[in-house]
Amino acid sequence: MNLRHLSYLTALAKERNFGRAARACHITQPSLSAALLQLEEELGVPLVLRSRQRFEGFTPEGARALQWAQQILADVDSLTQSLSSARGQLVGHLHIGIIPTAEPMAGRLCAQFHAQHPGVRVTWLSLTAKEIATGMSEHRLDAGISYADEIGFASLGTQFAFLPLYTEGYAVLGSERWIGGQVCLTWQQAAQLPLVLLNQEMQNRQLIDRHFMSAGVVPQVIAEASTLVGVLSQVRTGLQCAIVPQQFADLIGVTADLVAVPLSTPELTATIGLVTLRRMPQAPCAAALHAALSAADFGYGWTTGASTQSIAGILPGTYTVTVRDLNGCTVEKTLVVKFVSGTDDHEPPALLLLYPNPASESTAIQGTLPVDAKGLQLALYDAQGRLLRQMALPDTAGGGDFAAPVSLSGLAAGTYRAVLRDGMGKVWGVGTLVKM
Repeated sequence: MNLRHLSYLTALAKERNFGRAARACHITQPSLSAALLQLEEELGVPLVLRSRQRFEGFTPEGARALQWAQQILADVDSLTQSLSSARGQLVGHLHIGIIPTAEPMAGRLCAQFHAQHPGVRVTWLSLTAKEIATGMSEHRLDAGISYADEIGFASLGTQFAFLPLYTEGYAVLGSERWIGGQVCLTWQQAAQLPLVLLNQEMQNRQLIDRHFMSAGVVPQVIAEASTLVGVLSQVRTGLQCAIVPQQFADLIGVTADLVAVPLSTPELTATIGLVTLRRMPQAPCAAALHAALSAADFGYGWTTGASTQSIAGILPGTYTVTVRDLNGCTVEKTLVVKFVSGTDDHEPPALLLLYPNPASESTAIQGTLPVDAKGLQLALYDAQGRLLRQMALPDTAGGGDFAAPVSLSGLAAGTYRAVLRDGMGKVWGVGTLVKM
């Protein structure tokens, strides 16, 4: 039996058309049809239902042969991977299905895997949770990144293995007009905003609808989109807000026209993880992916807003870091910085001019920068060093004066520290602000 003939059968199952299947296999349609006829003769049963040379489906025997073909080809690929690993470096090609709302994490996951296995090529395919389950069952996918409970991945222990990676939280994304000055929002408050959400067929939208239902409110949905990029394009008009995964908001970052405010009360989350087939022996590339993601520290979250292992450009104060591993476990550590040493090639930060100060609902920041400064951000911290608010300022070409209003709405009375940084993290100015 020729393995290529089995690959033609699986290509036909995927394309559902003789011509497209032949092109996918880089052969002519007559050659593909002849190979399938030869396979039927070898097995002694009809496999394909044809009508005037058009594909109509598979016979019951053909459907069973297709399952075996998919498994045999997957085993051959696993054999090749295993032999490459025995030679010192794992080589292969991973096909990973990923739900659209988890795509902002694809880069971090891929980097963690490639740090250990640079010889493996990774292809990400944006799919629904059901498409991921089907693709893995048919051996077209090696792994998936999906919700735990959406189609029962976490409970399908006989077929799938599920490794929790992280918890998906939610944020409201919108302009200052709608959510400016807010530290956090409740689901009840979010329901009063004009919202653009993903289509109701999307798993993320279904989860958000259930969260609103749990909160006892009905949202004002005035637009829908099939992708997060489509959602973002509508939010940028300033006419709507959106509820997006916190990881997507982090990927976009704070911009001059958009702010992201975490959703809480109640704090509702969903678990996203790695899905692999439960089989023995396990495919080497899939097993390596599982091992790499299960053994690694996943991320860092500082009260300054940084997500790196270390932070720079800080001032004396109290800082807390939360470390989360890929199993969703967290540990928290608080650090007190009493003084910061500098070097001769870094100018000391200047004092920021904030007026009025003390202030009630708003103040203004003014200053002068001696050189180009791009990506300026003004951050407000409380006495514990927690980042409360961040806003973008205009770039200064060749240096010069700058000024911008600062909203204090939603902040409790107290003393806050204002820090001006550029896009590289350099601190250009600091100041103390009193909210009455």
